[in-house]
Amino acid sequence: MKHSEDKGSLTFFADGGQILIACDKGHYWMIDAKYGEIAPAGEPAARIQISADLDRFGPAAIMALRQMPG
Repeated sequence: MKHSEDKGSLTFFADGGQILIACDKGHYWMIDAKYGEIAPAGEPAARIQISADLDRFGPAAIMALRQMPG
């Protein structure tokens, strides 16, 4: 992913409820975020309804969270 202002490469770091976005051109952003987990696909708990927080990002976000093992 690139930083549109200067074409710098972005790297994301997450620690609990905080996210650091670091640009290799010296810029950074810190974001307070909500932390959560969902059950992997195939587990009985995976049938639990997805929260509205996640659902608003659409099916691709849910699929990214439920990558099949292996």
